[in-house]
Amino acid sequence: MEIVDCIREILKNDVKPAVGCTEPVAIALATAAAAEQLDGELTSIRLDICPNVYKNGMDVGIPGIDLIGLNVAAALGASIRSSERKLEILSEIDEEKKAQAKKYLDKGIVQISLLDTEKK
Repeated sequence: MEIVDCIREILKNDVKPAVGCTEPVAIALATAAAAEQLDGELTSIRLDICPNVYKNGMDVGIPGIDLIGLNVAAALGASIRSSERKLEILSEIDEEKKAQAKKYLDKGIVQISLLDTEKK
């Protein structure tokens, strides 16, 4: 196999479409996957994140909503409650999901803790 073919194969396997910045997308996907497992009302979301993720995602705009930050991404993911769209989870945020996310934020249920680590 030629080097060009190897590079194509690597890119094909490792590069996936995403909507939005990587860090908020990862947070939204994680909270959506966790919320999928719930039967009842969501009462809290706790994010324990490394400084690198915090730095890269805290002031980033979130597609589909006029708010920024990892707390917004977490609230949106929890309101979506489905990880089916994977890294494109933020591609179709309807008004109902936005309203639910804003309720979560208004209630203050999203808590972000910065891990004491240098690991990325």
